[in-house]
Amino acid sequence: MPAEAVPTGPPVQVVDGPSATQGLFATVQVAQLPNGRLAIPPNMTLAIEIGTSDRDTLDTELLPQNHRWFLLSLEPLSDKYARGLARNAVGRGDQFQGLGQHHKRGLILPLAVGDVPTEGGSTLTFNVGQNAGCSSLLPINRASNRLKWCKQVAETRRVPTVSLEAVLGWAASLVDSVHVQLLADVVLV
Repeated sequence: MPAEAVPTGPPVQVVDGPSATQGLFATVQVAQLPNGRLAIPPNMTLAIEIGTSDRDTLDTELLPQNHRWFLLSLEPLSDKYARGLARNAVGRGDQFQGLGQHHKRGLILPLAVGDVPTEGGSTLTFNVGQNAGCSSLLPINRASNRLKWCKQVAETRRVPTVSLEAVLGWAASLVDSVHVQLLADVVLV
């Protein structure tokens, strides 16, 4: 029996370095990828949501009214990713919930989307604000005259980051809508 392909390197690592990079890191599977593609049903309109958070999410606002849509969400904040998964009533209690399924017509991945190589992505520093909507791969704009609650970085985290091109390749479907949660005055563009 041939060995299964798995990521190289130790599955659990303690990284010791500058305080912004110290941490406990683990390699975990986040989605099924048969034949290099996400399991998106055929004949569905695909929406991609970059930055999911807790409110104003497409799994609660778009999918209930549009039964021909499938949603692919990406959220690098682990608590917001977990809450996204928890919104799926199928997984309550001890019931099986498919890997990454946050809706019967949706998948959520714990990844950031950024300017990284299409093959393999990268691990980048994510600036986490006191308010989740203020979080970004980009530096916080402390000179902004709006959104005073967005002027501080509460924590930095190292997050797996993929390119939009990689996401589109996994989807292997025409994308009708891309929804990006972005507060333009918070980040330096």
